[in-house]
Parts: sequence; structure tokens; C-alpha cells
Amino acid sequence: MQNGYIERFNRLYREAVLDAYLFFDLYQVKQLTEEWIIEYNERRPHEGLNNLTPEEWKNNILANENTLQ
Repeated sequence: MQNGYIERFNRLYREAVLDAYLFFDLYQVKQLTEEWIIEYNERRPHEGLNNLTPEEWKNNILANENTLQ
């Protein structure tokens, strides 16, 4: 199953970055990759988090902890 996750990640990265831009130097690739990684990991909803962003999920957990106290 691990290969499936890697292949999915590769496809998403290729579509969002490599196929979407024309690069003139390696710095541009690095810059866009860094921005995409932040978007991919922090700002987009994740199925494993009930379609919430990690920030929304964290806030829900903290809110639930506060109501239990």
C-alpha cells in the first residue's frame, strides 16, 4: 500500500508543479515546491481528518478538550 501513497503524491506534485510551470532555473523549482508542500500539508482538507485542514482539526481537538474540563 505504501507505493500507492507515493504514486499518488508523485502524480499530484507533477500535475500541480512540474506540469504547470515552465522553469528557467532550479531556484524556481525549489521555491514553487516549498510553497506547494505548505499548501499540500497545511492548507488543504485531508480525508483522514474528516475533510478538515490540519489547523481546523487541531482547533476542534482543542475546543473539545476545553469542553471536557
